[in-house]
Amino acid sequence: MLISLSIQNFAIIDSCEMELQPGMTALTGETGAGKSILLDALGLVLGDRADATSVKSGKKRAEISAEFQPPESSTVWEWLEQHELDDDTSCILRRVVSREGKSRGYINNRPVSIQTLRQIGEMLIDIHGQHEHQSLTRALTQREMLDSTLKSGTALVQVKTAWAELQKARKRLEDVTSDSRRHAERVDLLRFQLQEFNEMQFDSNETDSIEARHHQMANAGQLLEIGNRALESLDGDNSAYSALTKAGRDLEQLSRLDPAGQNNRVEAVNTAIINCNEAATGLREYLSELEVDNDQLEWLDQRLSTLDRLARKHQVDIHELPGVLSRLQQELDALDMTDADIESLRTQCTAHEETYHACCNKLHRQRSKAAAQMGERVSAAMDELGMTGGSFICDLQADQTRESEYGWDRVTFRVSPNPGQPPGDISKIASGGELSRISLAVQLLSRSTDSVNAFVFDEVDSGIGGGTAETVGRYLRELAGQAQVICVTHLPQVASQAHHHQRVSKTVTEQQTFTALQELDEEQRVEEVARMLGGKKITKRTRQHAQEMIDAAADA
Repeated sequence: MLISLSIQNFAIIDSCEMELQPGMTALTGETGAGKSILLDALGLVLGDRADATSVKSGKKRAEISAEFQPPESSTVWEWLEQHELDDDTSCILRRVVSREGKSRGYINNRPVSIQTLRQIGEMLIDIHGQHEHQSLTRALTQREMLDSTLKSGTALVQVKTAWAELQKARKRLEDVTSDSRRHAERVDLLRFQLQEFNEMQFDSNETDSIEARHHQMANAGQLLEIGNRALESLDGDNSAYSALTKAGRDLEQLSRLDPAGQNNRVEAVNTAIINCNEAATGLREYLSELEVDNDQLEWLDQRLSTLDRLARKHQVDIHELPGVLSRLQQELDALDMTDADIESLRTQCTAHEETYHACCNKLHRQRSKAAAQMGERVSAAMDELGMTGGSFICDLQADQTRESEYGWDRVTFRVSPNPGQPPGDISKIASGGELSRISLAVQLLSRSTDSVNAFVFDEVDSGIGGGTAETVGRYLRELAGQAQVICVTHLPQVASQAHHHQRVSKTVTEQQTFTALQELDEEQRVEEVARMLGGKKITKRTRQHAQEMIDAAADA
């Protein structure tokens, strides 16, 4: 819903702050007071064209901002997040127009193009009476309105599911069969690369072991020298083993002469002798297996060089070669499909197409029934709304070239406002007031307020009065039970139906014209409706009539 509208230096408005509430709000005032200027300002912040005449005389720039609070389920929040314009609390649109005619747009204080303002504006509010914001004239909205009248569990969900499955099957087949030359070249390259691995008899476990063996073999001479020197120290003529053995004998003799406190020392030395002996034995075994084999070292050099070249070719480390081999094989398995596999995919596509077509036909039948009912109900509403004898047609045409997740139907709203007038496209046939009233009827009948939950009606009561005007007011109040409604009106029958009432007035001070806006309390509201009923001279009876109209609307 629209929470507030702030206008600075626009047309004849010096400064105006408009706070709005849920439900229906009536905007009234004398002719020329500036009601249309408020809507022009709203249109500007929603992306309408601007020029230098928009700026109040004597001012450098005009600025209009509008704060909206979309429902939690609204797609507006997702749109804002996708465009990195999201805010946790609300959605604020702002437009600045300079005296030179230059214009800047902002969403949540971030600069955006005017086209972006227009995109989100269409999602936030629907202005009836100006075709620029009239969603009823858009084909997408017409289809959505028709679908909103379908009962739950319709074929629409089935169509969307079937379409998703069909798209996946088509994509899979396209991936396999498109650009066959490139596909074949890729298969040949993969086979060649895998052949390189096979010819060198690559073992996924060899990279670590070969490096370790090469390191050992390359340092075999130095290892033998150091190892033999260590062995001599452990078990040579003057080795640690000999010294420990001698020390052990001396400690045993000492223990016999003085047993107290010597057992731990004897045991410690004996343990050291055992460890020294085990170390010497292990070192002998290691040295016996260690040899300088130049032929083996040369083979290891060549093998590492081969692995290194292969790794560089694939731009990886040699330890990553096993993963490269696995990926190449997996890709080849995925691409190297037989003709039977491709034919199987074609068969699957055909089956999905048949399912999708069946769902589309089922949806078309449901839409056809709903379209006929919508035509009858809107036509009946047109009689009540001052277009006696007029007719509304929801034209539905199946077009299989228009496949989509919503089926293939083309939905067009056609209208004949007057008897004998052939039905035509609603955007071209209906006048501003007629279009507003038809849209009002369609919105109520379709309950299509999920995407846009704020409506502005201007000229909706143009050329009507009496009982028709009361019906229009009743329709507006009923729609306000689903969404916010703002109505510019000059008829008391409409204004009395509102939940809230604001009056626009114009004053002239020092040869300058100013427009002001006032939220009316209950007493002031009665006075305003009475003025609309009786003109300048307001009698007690007029005020009583106004109170009765307001009370009747509240009790309905």
